[in-house]
Amino acid sequence: MNKTFIYLPKKILEEANDASIREGRNQNLEPKWIKALDDNFNAIVMFEHYQTRDEIRLVLMLSPGGPPVFLDVSRIRFQSLPRATVDEDGNYTYESEEELQKRRPYPNGREWQESVVKKPVRKQASFRKQVLEAYGNKCALCSIEEASLLRAAHIMDVVNGGPDCVSNGICLCVNHEIAFDRGLIVIEPDYSVIHSSISETALFFRAPSDLENQPNAEYLKLKLSKLK
Repeated sequence: MNKTFIYLPKKILEEANDASIREGRNQNLEPKWIKALDDNFNAIVMFEHYQTRDEIRLVLMLSPGGPPVFLDVSRIRFQSLPRATVDEDGNYTYESEEELQKRRPYPNGREWQESVVKKPVRKQASFRKQVLEAYGNKCALCSIEEASLLRAAHIMDVVNGGPDCVSNGICLCVNHEIAFDRGLIVIEPDYSVIHSSISETALFFRAPSDLENQPNAEYLKLKLSKLK
């Protein structure tokens, strides 16, 4: 009965290890250890287990009788590693280069980098609905009413702790949202509007009539302080 195993030639081991270091994974090897290996060396994967859904820890043997070493790789990288089979007579069959390249995400030996992106979960649908309703479904600066052009702009960014509440949002059209986000338009805590030379037309902020839904002055001050 043939047995299939995964192995890493020196070049692929070095590539996988460099990626593991680059991607900030927990287990990787000293690059100098790999450089000291013979160019024809193959690291055998003794076994592997999932760290997370998208990360796998490889247990490798770098020298006969030596201690196992650990290398964390992404699931995509793991699936791209070369395979080989050995039959009952001890004959080895290695995967062809063509077969190996088919499983790589980029052709011609192109390297790649993966990362885990952390971002806050936003309740965007309900937040947008509440903000637009508070502003009568009109841009607070130009009164555009076309729903597809309206945005619920956060005053204090969510990544900086800004809440998904109406007092931290302003209904703006696409153009004014971009200008507000970039600081080209500034809404002061007293709701006066300062803007750059993007327009010669004076802009006036139309706040919601409901006091609870009006922009929080402290959030406006915080946004202003970050622009300075």
